[in-house]
Amino acid sequence: MWQKFTETTRRILLNAEAKAKEINSPIVTVDLLFYAFLEEKDSIAYKILVKLGYNVSKIEKDIQRMIKPIEEEIEITD
Repeated sequence: MWQKFTETTRRILLNAEAKAKEINSPIVTVDLLFYAFLEEKDSIAYKILVKLGYNVSKIEKDIQRMIKPIEEEIEITD
């Protein structure tokens, strides 16, 4: 399945999954995926936002504030 994705896309998906695990989320949510896109400076999403004049650093900080750890421990399985 991973062969269908570019190397950049694979990194984005893995980073989103890692962030989900970090906050004890059993799923990768849209905000985690978008945050992972913004962390990847080579992503098309990042480049489009910059080209359109958005302050990507501010967007990243706003999303970080929105991402809340889940208090109870939830096991994430592969």
